[in-house]
Amino acid sequence: MNKNLYGLMNWPEIEGIVYAECDKPKELLGAHVTSKGLLIQIMRPDAVAVKLHIDGRKTAVNMEKVDESGFFAALVSSKKKLSYTYSVEKVNGEVTEYTDPYTLQMLRNRKITKHFLQEKRKMQHIYSALMKELSMA
Repeated sequence: MNKNLYGLMNWPEIEGIVYAECDKPKELLGAHVTSKGLLIQIMRPDAVAVKLHIDGRKTAVNMEKVDESGFFAALVSSKKKLSYTYSVEKVNGEVTEYTDPYTLQMLRNRKITKHFLQEKRKMQHIYSALMKELSMA
């Protein structure tokens, strides 16, 4: 295992995930910015292999199986959270792509911000038109 990746792993918390004793999986699973890069951790007991598909990058990243129970991790070169999906290869060879549920809050926040910016532009346009009307009166 990559030494940087190994050093970033919170083994007691991983054990908590593996044995369903963790009450805050969001703090461990998904993407987290670290001093070494972006640490992405996924629990997929049904997987023999997991690949990350990062938006804007052509090459998939192979995740390391760091625990035989199906805990996978990858350290990605980035200082910010990225949008990604991951594909799971099962024992029978079937491969399925998923959206990481722990990224949904990040995506939801982006959509909300985009919505408010669009509404702000509409309001500026309305305000501008109103000011023109008032100045002509």
